[in-house]
Amino acid sequence: MEIQPLGKRILVKEIGHEEQTKSGIVLPDSYKEGPDMGQVLAIGTGSEEPDLQVKDVILFDRQLSTKITIDHTDYLIIQENDILAINKR
Repeated sequence: MEIQPLGKRILVKEIGHEEQTKSGIVLPDSYKEGPDMGQVLAIGTGSEEPDLQVKDVILFDRQLSTKITIDHTDYLIIQENDILAINKR
């Protein structure tokens, strides 16, 4: 299934990473502080960000995103103005 975000929304696949305490306890992403990372999969038709491209890695605030599940895979939809930074690889 192909999803095309509308307006100034971005479809993102989160790039997860586990964090571990000094004592070895693995913390899930929901306990992590700071921005989250994800890869851009699709860009809405109303995008005004000329530097943003599919496959870019971005930093964003997960609390401002909408989680969707398609074919047992989780994705996030975020507003373009909620992108904090772009990591051009």
